[in-house]
Amino acid sequence: DSDDGGAESGDDDDHPSSRMSETYKIIHKANDSLTSLNLSVDGHYILVNKSISEKRGCIHLYDIRHRPFKVTQKYAGHLQKRFVIRSCFGGANQIFVLSGSEDHKVYVYHRDTGRKLFALTGHTNVVNTVAWNPCIHNMFASGSDDGTVRVWTTHPTAQPEDEDDVATA
Repeated sequence: DSDDGGAESGDDDDHPSSRMSETYKIIHKANDSLTSLNLSVDGHYILVNKSISEKRGCIHLYDIRHRPFKVTQKYAGHLQKRFVIRSCFGGANQIFVLSGSEDHKVYVYHRDTGRKLFALTGHTNVVNTVAWNPCIHNMFASGSDDGTVRVWTTHPTAQPEDEDDVATA
């Protein structure tokens, strides 16, 4: 028995899992609670959701192509204090970051600039999970503690505003 968090390898030293028993690289270590991880499909980035007590949550984008791994962008504005909130990549070339929030909204950020593009309303309780459609790049879904799953679409003519946008599914 081992508490090192490694994978069990069994008796076969030639089995691929026997080479996975050590941590590859610790990219984040802090006192904040981590609630979600999401890897980009191209393997270049990882999103790390952090729950920060008495503050708004924060999502960190790490570039994991080169060592040392580093935070290349931070996304703020969504509320995450008490609950598990998940985020994901989305859109064509995964250029957006999507997140739920404790303020009942769905947040859309630009992956590279960190700019909040939209804060979408429609749920009546915590939005704790989101998913972007991998085949239809202008469609995503959100799930909430209000018991609903909402499917959202974006329109090419939609223009983000400086203030929170109000849109419904």
